[in-house]
Amino acid sequence: MEKNDLIEEIKEMSKSDLYKILKHLIESNHIFRKEIEKYIEKNLNNNIKSECNAINYWNKAKKIISKFNEYGGGPYNEEDKCIKYLDNIILLNEEGKIPNESKVKIIKEGFFEYHKQNSGFEDSITDMIFSLCGDTKELWYLAVDKLKEDPTDYNQSLIISIYRDDLEDNEKYLQERNKKLNRGMDFWDLAEFYIYEDNIGKAVITCEDGLKKGKGRKDELFEYLISYYINKNDEDNIIRILEVAEKEKSNMPMVLNHIYEYYMSKNEYEKCKTILLRLIDSDNHKDHYDYYNKLKTLFSKEQFENISVELLDNIEKKDLSDYLLICINEKKYENILMHIVNPKKNYMGKIDTTILDQYASLLKNNYPREIISYYKEVFEDMIKNGNRNIYKKSSVYIRQMIDIYINILNDEKSCKLELESIRQKHKQKRALIEELSIFN
Repeated sequence: MEKNDLIEEIKEMSKSDLYKILKHLIESNHIFRKEIEKYIEKNLNNNIKSECNAINYWNKAKKIISKFNEYGGGPYNEEDKCIKYLDNIILLNEEGKIPNESKVKIIKEGFFEYHKQNSGFEDSITDMIFSLCGDTKELWYLAVDKLKEDPTDYNQSLIISIYRDDLEDNEKYLQERNKKLNRGMDFWDLAEFYIYEDNIGKAVITCEDGLKKGKGRKDELFEYLISYYINKNDEDNIIRILEVAEKEKSNMPMVLNHIYEYYMSKNEYEKCKTILLRLIDSDNHKDHYDYYNKLKTLFSKEQFENISVELLDNIEKKDLSDYLLICINEKKYENILMHIVNPKKNYMGKIDTTILDQYASLLKNNYPREIISYYKEVFEDMIKNGNRNIYKKSSVYIRQMIDIYINILNDEKSCKLELESIRQKHKQKRALIEELSIFN
């Protein structure tokens, strides 16, 4: 066929047929592909280039995602490439360089891959799609329609968020939200909507319903209700919320703390004492030291002495760190020493030195020989089945022992005997003996 005849033939072709021919030539002839790229770079305006780039990035990303959606997935080294392609689409969109027609194509094809739910790129796909939707309501409604094609719990949550935050369609939001009130956080989402709309009455009712019917996390519901009733000075409901928290064994420290501050603001110190004692009894918090000191200010010296032993026993069982901190401040050194000379072991069967080392250092002047025994016990515990690296670390405790012998007890003779005893006991461990040679 002559050149001119071919040109005339091409003129008569449909856009679809031209696309098929170009696609075939680009895929089969790399020289032709390079020429097309040069032509686009030289002749097409920036918007058309960006549109081509966006579609090009999506086609590359889609190819990888499709592989990952297959049984067995795609190659690991393709993951970063795919994320980069999707990020590039987002960047082009932020620059306003992707027309709606291309966005619609990418959104539809994106959801087609998303619904397969096997690629691991689902979050990245929705991030890209939601970026493309931007401020265009029609695109958000398209996204909603596509999400409705697979009405999973998660997709329903996305739909609800879109109606509330992106489309600001309150009627649709309430309609969808009220269909899905299962978890405590579902009720809190609805309550937040009413709070934003300044409908406090409905927010309170929603939170109360959430306490009764919601599953899982209810932290925000408890926090909102206890704060609301405190502001209303409604003591009956304050106590009722506390009882609910106690029954559910949930959020007790937070609720009790709010009630403590409430009674303090009213100078009802006897009630404050009761609340603080309950706080120390309640589990799942780490503020025993603070509560102990607050109680101390509320009781007379004599009254506090009468309850302090029981208090400390309770705190000792729940939080050793706070217990030892209280004991050091109260100069109850023997209480601390009991834990040092009888150290507890962790889940691996090793002495847990994380807390005890600092207190051993603080008490070495008061109880030098007991602290030497502690350091020796930790040393022996560390070197069981050890290696050179562990031997090097364990030598810190030998150094601490020597320091006490020489600088506190002034007993160089006992120090040498102790070192010799250790060397003899572990003479088969050549690496350990080498590490200990620095103490000659």
